[in-house]
Amino acid sequence: MPFSEIIEKSFKYPWKNRSLWFYGILIALLTGGVNTSNYIDPSSKEFSNFTKNIPSISNISSSTWVLVGTVFVVLIFGLIILSIIVTNWSEVAINRGVEQLEKGKKIERKKIGKTGKQVIWRMIMLNLIIPTLIVLALILTIILSIILFSIIPKPLGLYLGLIVGVMFAIILLIFICYISVIWPMASRFVSNDGLRAIESLKLSIKLIKSNYWISFGFNIVLAMISGMGTFVIFLPMLVMILAAFALFMAKIYIGVIILSILAFVYLIPLIIAEGYFLTFQKTGQTLWWLELKKLKK
Repeated sequence: MPFSEIIEKSFKYPWKNRSLWFYGILIALLTGGVNTSNYIDPSSKEFSNFTKNIPSISNISSSTWVLVGTVFVVLIFGLIILSIIVTNWSEVAINRGVEQLEKGKKIERKKIGKTGKQVIWRMIMLNLIIPTLIVLALILTIILSIILFSIIPKPLGLYLGLIVGVMFAIILLIFICYISVIWPMASRFVSNDGLRAIESLKLSIKLIKSNYWISFGFNIVLAMISGMGTFVIFLPMLVMILAAFALFMAKIYIGVIILSILAFVYLIPLIIAEGYFLTFQKTGQTLWWLELKKLKK
């Protein structure tokens, strides 16, 4: 396997073809996640006590707050759905663009972005719906196991539960390692060959047969390079955050404001650089998938 050549191309393709980089930036921009865990129920006692201390909003009715909260939650869920669609669409564009470059073709951002709705839906099925169902099945299995072992008289139930729990954790770790190789390959069957999610998973299992460990190691190398690159470009942001915290503790608020502005401005090159390393990783996985397909012919 041409490891060094694949790594070299993974760096070169996004750098020389900004179309790939563009979609990597979109993924970096939209995969930060949205945290809704801090949402406060407008009808709760804590929220009422909070609003009483603010004269300008204390006269607003509870129903109005419910409406505002509902609109806010709908917007958040809308952004999450948009993020899921755009990130999967961007991944399809990158995967297809890399394969075209390997065939010696020139790529354009708009052309590789014409993916079709069916392919994006199949990518969402593979990357979101199937993993969610697996997680729910695992949670259900854990709950049923806890109930079962709690029925068994102690201390036998406790000992059996510990033994089964350790075995389950080991099997789960092995399963996670296995699917960490299967899933990237399956997504290429969906995006580049237009296959269904389940069919792609089956073909991926056949594809990495006798090549699992080398594929697993190569994925780790790609992840380490991408992770280290992202960490290095994040260091200035980390320094600014720590410095702002120190200035805040020292009550030097003007310094906090200045550093906050600088950190906000730095977000732009940070996202651009992160997009490059994300594209590097996805490019490497696509090139590896193409190499494995050659071996199977």
